Amino acid sequence: MKTIIIGIHGKAYSGKDTLAEALRPLLLEQFPDARIEELRFAEPLYDMLRTRLPEAGSHLSKAEKELPRPELGGLSQRQALLAMGQGFHNVNPMTMPNIWAYDMRDMINTYTQDKATSRLFVLVPDVRRDDEAQTLLGTENAVGVIYRVEAINGPTEENPDKRTEGGIFHGYVTAHLLNDHSKGKEAFVQKVLGEVLSVLLSVDLNYSKMVGGLA
Repeated sequence: MKTIIIGIHGKAYSGKDTLAEALRPLLLEQFPDARIEELRFAEPLYDMLRTRLPEAGSHLSKAEKELPRPELGGLSQRQALLAMGQGFHNVNPMTMPNIWAYDMRDMINTYTQDKATSRLFVLVPDVRRDDEAQTLLGTENAVGVIYRVEAINGPTEENPDKRTEGGIFHGYVTAHLLNDHSKGKEAFVQKVLGEVLSVLLSVDLNYSKMVGGLA
């Protein structure tokens, strides 16, 4: 099985989810036999958050993510996620990276056991830290690529506490994609999909060499 992991990195509201949503139909068009799954490093936090806020998740709109919630003591979903992540880090700086990395690898390995699938794409649209990038790029018997989305002319946010949400080392980034908010979502998608697809086609073509002939 060919397993290609597509990580997406960028500040909040830069267009990471927009790119992930556009990639799914593009991949199915180019690779009709492919299985496509979406995973998130934050999913363990969402699971914990849903004990208080059942509708919590990445599917919420920007406004819904920032809405103060009585169930969370007045915090928004995003504030609660950051607080939880920082709490883990404050107690043990290595706890959070290890938990997230192990969970991500386990989930990917579960999908790779599907013998009926010849090609697997795993979308991970919430790569925020170096250790998360390392997890995707270092997954055994898989090839990882990471796109960095940079936004201009629009609102973006990055948590100033770099322990839980900082920029990643530029050497981990496969390609940089610019999102001009003033031109709209459709313009961004049309502009970058060709570049994204070019990289993925090259990876697919050279897959065996990139994983050391283990595919």
